[in-house]
Amino acid sequence: MIRNEAIANANILRDPIRQVPLYDPGILNQLPDIDWLSQVFQAAPTQKHVLTASAGGENSQFYLMGEYFNQEGVFKGQRFDKYLIRFNGDIRNKWIKIGNNLSFSFADRDVIGSSGDGAGPGNELSGIRYALIAAPVFPVYDAQGQLIPTSANLGDPVLYGDGNANPLAFINATHWNVQRYRIFGNVFAELNILKDLTFKTSLGLDLLFRRESIFKERLSAAIYDPTSLSEGSVTDRNLVWNSTLDYTRNFGNHRVTGLLGTEVIENRTDYLGASARNLFNTAPNFRFIDNGLNQNLGDIGASGVASEWGLLSYFGQIGYSYKNKYVVNGGIRRDGSSRFGPQNRYGTFPSVSVAWNISSESFFNIPFISHLKFRASYGELGNQEIGLYPYSSLVQTGVFVYPNGNGGIVTGAKLLETGNDKIKWETTTQTDFGIELSLFEDKISVVADYYYKKTTDVLVRVPLPQTAGAINPPFVNAGEVENKGLEFSLNWRQSVGQLRYELGGNISTVSNKVLALSESEPILGGFGLSDGPITKTEPGYPLGSFFLYQADGLFQSQADIDASAFQTEDTRPGDVKFVDLNGDNMINDKDRSHVGDPFPDFIYGLSANFNYKNFDLSLFFQGVYGNDVYFLYGNFAYETQSRGFNSYRDILNRWTTENTDTEIPKVSIDDRNGNRRISTRFLEDASYLRLKNITIGYDLGTLIKSPAIRGLRIYATAQNAFTWTKYSGLDPEIQANSNDTRGFNVSSDLAVGIDWGSVPAPRTFIFGLNVNF
Repeated sequence: MIRNEAIANANILRDPIRQVPLYDPGILNQLPDIDWLSQVFQAAPTQKHVLTASAGGENSQFYLMGEYFNQEGVFKGQRFDKYLIRFNGDIRNKWIKIGNNLSFSFADRDVIGSSGDGAGPGNELSGIRYALIAAPVFPVYDAQGQLIPTSANLGDPVLYGDGNANPLAFINATHWNVQRYRIFGNVFAELNILKDLTFKTSLGLDLLFRRESIFKERLSAAIYDPTSLSEGSVTDRNLVWNSTLDYTRNFGNHRVTGLLGTEVIENRTDYLGASARNLFNTAPNFRFIDNGLNQNLGDIGASGVASEWGLLSYFGQIGYSYKNKYVVNGGIRRDGSSRFGPQNRYGTFPSVSVAWNISSESFFNIPFISHLKFRASYGELGNQEIGLYPYSSLVQTGVFVYPNGNGGIVTGAKLLETGNDKIKWETTTQTDFGIELSLFEDKISVVADYYYKKTTDVLVRVPLPQTAGAINPPFVNAGEVENKGLEFSLNWRQSVGQLRYELGGNISTVSNKVLALSESEPILGGFGLSDGPITKTEPGYPLGSFFLYQADGLFQSQADIDASAFQTEDTRPGDVKFVDLNGDNMINDKDRSHVGDPFPDFIYGLSANFNYKNFDLSLFFQGVYGNDVYFLYGNFAYETQSRGFNSYRDILNRWTTENTDTEIPKVSIDDRNGNRRISTRFLEDASYLRLKNITIGYDLGTLIKSPAIRGLRIYATAQNAFTWTKYSGLDPEIQANSNDTRGFNVSSDLAVGIDWGSVPAPRTFIFGLNVNF
């Protein structure tokens, strides 16, 4: 019935030759009613087994651990297995200590796309998106019990959709596997040169072998056509060598410390990849690149690249304290990164902190205050995370279609990325003032801080004009951003008989604002739909603040439309009314404004721990308040379109001539008024409170009489047990993805808080047993 209503509303504005026929309501009894989310989500068992052994004496210590972890995904198609062995050991005498910390791991993971839409590198199409939008009348299986590949197979794009994949068929057609072999650890030596002087040196290695394959079997002419296989192997080697000279001297009530050190980091990454299309046999035993070698040469691809970067650092620190009453520390480090050009390679970053333990003063005599300290600090920190060679332009050579005088093809080159040899370190300066207070013999403790953080020479990509062509824009030191706020925590410890408990809470506020963008134009982000962008970054507003039309209810009559700013020729009662911000009596792109941002007003946490005899109980709540999320999926959820997508139940409260007291506009299979445009209609308060963890345990140690068992505890844990929120999406705690900036290579940090419909955080139940021998 709603579909017929949407067709009728659209037909009023269509030419007679473009009329869409209505459906016989009697077909409702013949159509399925599929809950696609229940089809693709599942209970996912998780298991973890850990075995440890340790030994040691006066001159040596050893620790060995083995771990196996397995988790099935809450979304069908996900799986994760991990094997880990860790070995730590050292030997020592009076003058020297030599040791190691090493781990070896193997992880095998079946992945699903998490972006929700699939655009952008590394964001394969996601079954969660199809599960959200697939029409409920789309049957899962055909008469033979086989999965129906796409809605196009059902023959009616208005009713079923225009080729959207059956989410289960999509999962079966997508095989994305990642395997990781990793060696991680270090060997070290410590030499006691003098009583107060120690030399330490450490050589660390992080060696990662990663193999990834993505097999996509054809579902339709629009989805995974043709069948394809991509494989890639990555070797990533990261070497870290650091050496320090550490001095500590106590004389009387004075304590002096000093530290000098250097650190060298060297990284090399090698990648080799291949791809094939039109495989002649898609059975699991034939999913190899060679299976495509008999096809056209254009169906085979190969690529290989290597990259290197390095960081050289020098650092020093000096500290002084008197009776632990007055404390002063100062430090400085100088970092040189290969990611910047020769003239801007090094950055210098100082820091200083002071503290006054006033409760140690002789004049301080407040009995119920057991500790009171004031402290302040100032520091600078550099950021180099901007890719590898942004100071240099990147040119690709090869065979391109550059017609010569005879119309032939010649070898040429094209510019892929514009370099900027003037870029330098991004610097964050932070000032902090704090107080620490303990009351009643430390039963109550309070920590409060005020911080001000200013980031200068912010490193971002600034989009080039379209006349520059398909070139990645350069990184520039584009401006300044400030963050400031308060952090406060309160804890209370108490024992009553055999009951011991600890209650705690913390809250942090944050205020983010762009102060300057140098000579850059405002930076746009969040290119989610054709009428994007969704965010705009410019001075005076937070990073990535939402830049939207403002919805102001619905038109209720033609007189209401005539008295308002012009929207479209096809605006009718029941359509969304948008605000004419610039007063030109016309709704257009000039009527967008900054409305909301993804930064919360405050973040908070609550914890409670109880111990009674052999029982223990712990709870941890985490929440945010005041952050906005652009519910991009709402663009489909509250509309009935020609593409046959599913809608939220809220659509039952849509505007009709009999139901005018609503915010849901009239339904139509085409959006002549632009009701779906980027606007505050889809901007929601994503505040939430989540019970992140609850654990209850029982210590059986006193019941075990065996001398071989030193301890035995059983426990049960629930993670993400409950969430309280008014947000309409699957999960208010969302992450950014490269869809938000697709095609523009702008940092996704400028487009957080946009919900494409990605997989929510799972609710996890864990039952465990700890045994100590």
